[in-house]
Amino acid sequence: MSRLKETSEGWQWDAGPVFPGPAGRKWAVEYGQTVQRLEDYEELAQLLKDQEKTRRTIEKLKEFAKDHTDR
Repeated sequence: MSRLKETSEGWQWDAGPVFPGPAGRKWAVEYGQTVQRLEDYEELAQLLKDQEKTRRTIEKLKEFAKDHTDR
């Protein structure tokens, strides 16, 4: 995440919208936390996808090994 800074218009992340007004900093912080959570969930989803792919590969290898050790 980029840095939070105060501008003449309000509070803003380096690469994000400006949050004006007295509650601007609060809203900017909440926005940053939300963006971070989304990034974390996307990373978790990819890890779960990779885990499932690995699990399927292991199952196929077990079947392959079983078929070739029964001979």
